[in-house]
Amino acid sequence: MKSLCKPFVLSLLIGAMTLLPMSKAFCQSTPEPAVVVSIKQIDEQISDVKYLMEASGFGQMMFFVDAMIKPYTSGIDGKKDAGLMLYFANGSPLPEMVGFLPVTNMDAVLDTVSQMAEIDEGDDMTTIIMDSGQEMSVKMDGDYAFFSMNAGMLESTPSVPKDVIQELSGKYNIAAKIFAENIPAEMKDQAMGLIRQSAEMTQSQLGDDTSLDLQMEQLDMLMTQADSITIGLGIDEDNKNMIMDFGFKGSPNSDLAAKLADSAPKKPSNFTGFVMDGAAMTLNQSGSISGEDAANYTTVLNDLVPTMMEELGYEADLSDEKLDAIEKAMNTIVEVAEETLQNGVVDMGAVIMLEEEDANFAMGMQLTNPKKLESAVKELAKMLEEMAPGEIDVNLNSGSHKDVTFHTINGDLSTAPDEMQEAVGSSLAMVVGIGMDTAYIGLGTNPESIIKKAMDASAKNDGKGKPQSPAMAMSFNLVPMLEMAARVNDEPMMNELIDTLKESGSSAINMNYVIDDGVNFRVEIQEGIFSFLGAAGQQMQGMQPGFGNEDF
Repeated sequence: MKSLCKPFVLSLLIGAMTLLPMSKAFCQSTPEPAVVVSIKQIDEQISDVKYLMEASGFGQMMFFVDAMIKPYTSGIDGKKDAGLMLYFANGSPLPEMVGFLPVTNMDAVLDTVSQMAEIDEGDDMTTIIMDSGQEMSVKMDGDYAFFSMNAGMLESTPSVPKDVIQELSGKYNIAAKIFAENIPAEMKDQAMGLIRQSAEMTQSQLGDDTSLDLQMEQLDMLMTQADSITIGLGIDEDNKNMIMDFGFKGSPNSDLAAKLADSAPKKPSNFTGFVMDGAAMTLNQSGSISGEDAANYTTVLNDLVPTMMEELGYEADLSDEKLDAIEKAMNTIVEVAEETLQNGVVDMGAVIMLEEEDANFAMGMQLTNPKKLESAVKELAKMLEEMAPGEIDVNLNSGSHKDVTFHTINGDLSTAPDEMQEAVGSSLAMVVGIGMDTAYIGLGTNPESIIKKAMDASAKNDGKGKPQSPAMAMSFNLVPMLEMAARVNDEPMMNELIDTLKESGSSAINMNYVIDDGVNFRVEIQEGIFSFLGAAGQQMQGMQPGFGNEDF
């Protein structure tokens, strides 16, 4: 049992240092840290691990976890946070690391470490000599043991950044805050070069010749103009979830800070009605876009049509006349998107509803010139009906709701695979709705009803939202997805997993993008997902040959 723990014994002491090359130079005047890593107090870490194991159905295994951890935490103060600091000293492009560990009994900590490394105790400093020959220096200062691969870093013990640690440990089990201005420019340039090289290599392997200039420009702005970048992972038993955050703030008066402020939502979204209870997926996004960004995205859009038409020419047996008509319609759609972007506002919503007899996708968005889009849709619909007579039925001006006119395209799926018919039936409807400054699109068994429901709910919410609401909120609910999969694939055993999710009452994976005085992107995994994964693991284990057979 103890041998299983050996790789983790020094994790709080040397967790990051093997990943980074260390420089030998050190300036006696300790600079400000470029990176602060926070590790929440051990007592709470163990409590959170216990919570996750119980949520996953493996609570009985916590006894073994306790037995494995306890011998290796002797002498450590379990009620205080630990951490690491990275410095760029003496102009070196490579960082120096200093860690700090809260200690109640340093002798007990060293006794534990001595089981795997040689200990040389001096008057002021202790040296830990690893099997590899590397040496790490440790120095007590108050209630903390400070450690570093460079003894010079401990000659004047740095202060624990308590404000930063408190900020991070209050939200996360483990987190890092990067102070970008304390990272040398040459290291940022080197990192950008490596990222671009890696991205271009990946593109080459995939045969993708899309320009990376826009992405690289945005990443360079983040690296050179960010004030701070925060990455964190937190487990919260009270809220029954696990969160992963990535956030950053622009330096004061920087282009990045100005761009973030300009991109924040200025008013509530007009498409909040697409966030529906029981949906498999919902999306609501709103915000502003600068003229510069609109121009950049326009360039990307302009590259889409030629690429798509080239692929269509290879794959589809179409006449030149039809290909020209399709290209004209697609260019019109791109023009509408460009005009909308140049107007500086992004506002949209989307939903997927998967019910026992119905499966529907619906989306609504604000457009600058929806009538122009309507002409392209009509042209494509007419062509589609001509290409598949008897299989495609186009009904223009099929209905209306409020100021929106609907056009419907019905497709016959009677010859489609059984799995598809099981999911959506023997016919599929596509609906396009055109309003004064809005457009809607739906696909499924009865998408028009979902669009109307979303429109009505959005109208009730009009003006009641918060301007600072998430710029993007997206949610995936596993229950309706699994119920659909069980029906289509006829998997009765999946019903047990679905029941596990339903009993938890929390079966979603949520993603939020919030712009306030900075940006924060969060992924939330609710407790029911862990219950589902645990039950799925136990179910798969029970299906293994020989499982439960004592005679194997």
